[in-house]
Amino acid sequence: ITFLQGSLLFTLAAGVASIDTHSRVTRALTKWPNAIGGFLFVIGTYCGYVELINAGQDGTRRVWLWPRWRRLTRVVDWDSTIGSISYFVGAILFEVGPVHDVLPDWGQPAYVEVICHACTFGGGVLFLVGGVCEVTHNCVWGTATVRDPVYWVSVCNCVGGILFFFGGTACFWFRWVEGFAEFEQVNYFVGSGLFAIGSVLLVVMWRANSFGMTLLRQVNLALQIGGRVRTGVTRGTPGVAVMTDGVEADEEVAEQGKFSIRGVTFLVIYCWLWCAVAVNCAVSFSLRQPWWRHFADAAMGGLWLAVVTVVLLVHSTVTSVPPAQPYRFVLFAFRFILTVATGVQTCVLVQSLPSPPTSPMSCSG
Repeated sequence: ITFLQGSLLFTLAAGVASIDTHSRVTRALTKWPNAIGGFLFVIGTYCGYVELINAGQDGTRRVWLWPRWRRLTRVVDWDSTIGSISYFVGAILFEVGPVHDVLPDWGQPAYVEVICHACTFGGGVLFLVGGVCEVTHNCVWGTATVRDPVYWVSVCNCVGGILFFFGGTACFWFRWVEGFAEFEQVNYFVGSGLFAIGSVLLVVMWRANSFGMTLLRQVNLALQIGGRVRTGVTRGTPGVAVMTDGVEADEEVAEQGKFSIRGVTFLVIYCWLWCAVAVNCAVSFSLRQPWWRHFADAAMGGLWLAVVTVVLLVHSTVTSVPPAQPYRFVLFAFRFILTVATGVQTCVLVQSLPSPPTSPMSCSG
């Protein structure tokens, strides 16, 4: 979910930046979405990192930052380890530049900008490494085919990582070349769009209970056959063992624990609503308005963000429409209300977007 929200914000910011970067509203439409989207990417990559490092534990305790690396490297594939760490560290490095952009300009020395560009470049390199690890883990060494969502998630993330790498290099190699800014934003726009597509497919994988996502295919395999995952040494060989209980899982019960395609669609709508509300709040603070209007917009936006966040948290456990009333009515009512709110917030956002530049036409005669 956080990957999808961050990708949508990155795509919006890159698209607006390719049109206009000079007006005050446009800066709010580019800098704040990048900062918020980068923070969401850090959260998402950290969750993947926590899942990775706990794969090497014996189940008695959970670690949050520093695992037993020797044990972890024995039970988890090398591309899983390198890919998860690359995404996590790359997201942190990439967030340095957007955070610097939203901070007040207090006359920082020139080397601060160089550090920000270096962090952006390093983040692009690590995103590229993470994408390559996803492809090797699922498409080269794994058994994923073009019919599997994990195949296309890996491809989208890999190509997106390549484009983020090119976007990061634009700060150095194309700085003195005319049009380097357009080259940078086009790479970020297309790369973010691919990350967004991959994030939607990740939600589809979540629908299929593939909680191992793209870098722990053993977890996906175990859950698909109704088994359990145990890490350790099996028959003298360290690794991740897939264990079954000897009986097949009840198909009806298993299906109730999955998202429907309609449910995935509404999750995407809720994520876009969250992004639109956050961007509209940032735009409100960029306008010249009385302080009480800024406070009212921030309070209303904060309430909407809280409501959507709670709904997303509820959907993390309630994966299907409950048959009992009034719970069934409440869920459908929330779908209707939040869909209407998404349309309203999108209209407000569209009105804030800058108009594309028009080339002057010469009249002869």
